[in-house]
Amino acid sequence: MKSLILLAISTALPIAAGEPSTEMLDAVHQLHARYADPAEAAAPGKDRNAASGRSACAWTVTLQGTVQGRPFTRPGTLVLADPVSSQGTSNGQNPLEVLIVSGSPAISPSVGAIQYFTNTFFTYLTSGTAPSAAQLDVAYVSTTDTKVVVQPDSRISLGTAFFNIFNAASGITANIYQVTSGQLDFQFTDDFKSVDGNINIVGSSYFFYGTSPYVAKVKGTLLNCGTLPY
Repeated sequence: MKSLILLAISTALPIAAGEPSTEMLDAVHQLHARYADPAEAAAPGKDRNAASGRSACAWTVTLQGTVQGRPFTRPGTLVLADPVSSQGTSNGQNPLEVLIVSGSPAISPSVGAIQYFTNTFFTYLTSGTAPSAAQLDVAYVSTTDTKVVVQPDSRISLGTAFFNIFNAASGITANIYQVTSGQLDFQFTDDFKSVDGNINIVGSSYFFYGTSPYVAKVKGTLLNCGTLPY
């Protein structure tokens, strides 16, 4: 069932149906310098545990903030997608899924690099592989007509998977922090063509003991609406 906010977006800017939108897929895959391959996505034997053509919209955003006292300004992409049906979720069915990525914290650490998914299902967008059967809902998500609020579920965020992470420093020796608590909120204006948001989260060190706050303002414009391959 399409989320109400995506339904509103599709009314303001109709979401393309049918084949996955090349622009939409490129926007997401460029996050990690990878590009979507529709032929690969449709290859026999791939796990298609979700319906093809999941509606989604992407915004090109700028993240400006601080992490451990280090300022950063960096580009990123925000994606809202129709929800994954997570059976047995302990934090309620999400009305939609939220993804925000800037850089590659695990592969190329840099100050402020971050990737966050409200459901593990969507990690395929940055790994370049088809989604696995895992569909773990790791956040509380609420919406109004034009606002989305995400709160990581601290009971299951830590140790669930190596995907909701950020960096506080740059280089190969930089630590990686797994998001454990906090809030991300996004307010949409101008018929969803513009977005302003805030990220105020805390992460736990993946390699060493310790925690780190991550605070950023998010501002951007609609890039495209389309369909994802899963």
